[in-house]
Amino acid sequence: MWKKAVGSQVARYLFFGGCTTCVNLGIFTILHYLAGMGTNPANLLSIIISIFFAFWVNRRFVFQKAQEGTRQITEEFVNFTGMRFVTMLIEFWGVVLLAGPLKVPALVSKVTIQIVVILLNYIISKFFVFREKEVSL
Repeated sequence: MWKKAVGSQVARYLFFGGCTTCVNLGIFTILHYLAGMGTNPANLLSIIISIFFAFWVNRRFVFQKAQEGTRQITEEFVNFTGMRFVTMLIEFWGVVLLAGPLKVPALVSKVTIQIVVILLNYIISKFFVFREKEVSL
């Protein structure tokens, strides 16, 4: 039972979603707090880099897509980044709203919005990007 739970797609997504969140938050922290970059540019760059990381781990480890042709990978990447653009807007403007007018600390804003984004990204990836193609008989 433990093997089945840990090996499930949802468990893999939560683990690698957590890794992606760590990449996102780590890059944001380095850029914003250590390099002194403004909140919005640091947020945007951390989101873009984490999208590339997320595509790779989702394709390879979460949805376990076999290496296929360049055309399929390119199609998935375009779909993935297109869908993630929507959640990137939610994340970017969510942090702008929370950290700006609402005066929530930047890192707390980032973590709060990440929870919403992780849920949306799983739904988008599962049902729109890495879905199993229907086979016609």
